[in-house]
Amino acid sequence: MPLGPVHYGSLRGGGKKLRDKLGIPCGLAFTPTLEGNVTLHTMLYAFRAWILDGNGNMLFSKNVFAVQALKYIEALYRDSGSTEQLTWGPAGNVVAMLARKTSSTTNAISLLRAGEKKDPQVASKILIQPPLIGTNGMGVTALPHVTNCSVVWNFAQNQDGAKQFLADLVDSSRTAYEKSLGFNFPIYPRTVPDLIVRLSKDPRANPPFKYMGLKDALHWTPNLGVPGFATPAYMEIFNSSVVPRMVQSVLKGESSPEDGAAAAASEIQRISDKWNQNA
Repeated sequence: MPLGPVHYGSLRGGGKKLRDKLGIPCGLAFTPTLEGNVTLHTMLYAFRAWILDGNGNMLFSKNVFAVQALKYIEALYRDSGSTEQLTWGPAGNVVAMLARKTSSTTNAISLLRAGEKKDPQVASKILIQPPLIGTNGMGVTALPHVTNCSVVWNFAQNQDGAKQFLADLVDSSRTAYEKSLGFNFPIYPRTVPDLIVRLSKDPRANPPFKYMGLKDALHWTPNLGVPGFATPAYMEIFNSSVVPRMVQSVLKGESSPEDGAAAAASEIQRISDKWNQNA
């Protein structure tokens, strides 16, 4: 696969062949870390295993897609994983890939930027590609690694000044993009009108057009909380690592996909009910 896997079927098949032939496992993060959360929430979404709707009501237990996603993750781990994946700490998948111990992973561009700084030879062998095509009618999609959200309280003493600050912050997106080496991707394309040119001629990339895989990122990056919003309930589910803990219980053989999904659904329901009562 010179261009990498295209969908989750080719990730599983290609990962198995690489591990069988070279002994190198696939490197997706499955632990209760930021990387594990982003990876596994993306995989659930790609399988249409949504967690909450726009009103904060629980969807996770109301379809068969959650169990289907867990069975896929279990098969992927069995065919191409390693036990180290279940013990990684923060950025464990980054460390493993830059050490050439894994074949692929899901991560922000910080992984490649770290490689370009520490070991350009390794970085030159790492490819960036868009997210994988999902199943059950889901297209190309992936959740963001880190997002920023700004608000102005309605009781703020200087609302006009706060709003102006946020407007100026948006206007400075070009500087933020440059200083962050592309980490701070502009949510408003017009603030960095030459974005495609920059992606095609990155001064640190080898080859220079390596980051062109991000040119459509604003189209395939939904917000945390899809298909609804990033509500307090959803953020508690995310920050308390309900999904990674569910996956770990299945991969360690402590529960079946069906039982793991049911236990997670019960916890999600409890969190959703708590926030709906406080609304």
